Amino acid sequence: YDVQGSDISAAMLAQARTNLEKVSIHVKLTQCDFRELEKHFAQAFDAVVCLTTSLPHLHEDSDLIKALVSMKTVLTDRGIVVVDQGTTHSSLKPERRYELVVDSKDFSRVFVKEIKGRLQIIHILDIFHGAPETRLEHHKVTYRILLDEDYQRLFTQTGYKKIQILGNWDRSPYHPETSERLIVVGEK
Repeated sequence: YDVQGSDISAAMLAQARTNLEKVSIHVKLTQCDFRELEKHFAQAFDAVVCLTTSLPHLHEDSDLIKALVSMKTVLTDRGIVVVDQGTTHSSLKPERRYELVVDSKDFSRVFVKEIKGRLQIIHILDIFHGAPETRLEHHKVTYRILLDEDYQRLFTQTGYKKIQILGNWDRSPYHPETSERLIVVGEK
């Protein structure tokens, strides 16, 4: 397989390089915006995989459409785009506003989620509670809330065929009340 990776963030690419080196895997990495993949990749791919809530960083339909069209442009005929995210109907329930996502001996991470219209602001509290010091760091990220009906509309609008909305990597159907993942597969 010819696997390549891209990200707009130099820091994320540096982390990817570190992770790849740890497992002795060589993958060509390119810094670019996924709204402009065709400017950076001359060859066509069988699949473009967009993982871990990347598209919701784009808050406007025009940017989402541009990204999906760009992904489709670098696909082979019948190639697929796979989009994965953890934002689901279930994860947006009020009782899930506070979420402990990491809890180890030396480090804990808590998400505090607030919804403002069609945006979700996630306050990330990183708690370092091991030697030599205890400290708290706060970061936040703002996502556009995109759910199954949004993806169905956007993938249809950008000309994808055979659109599947899945609830997990085992290819189980998406269930709004219970699914912890939202995975969309669209064929060119």
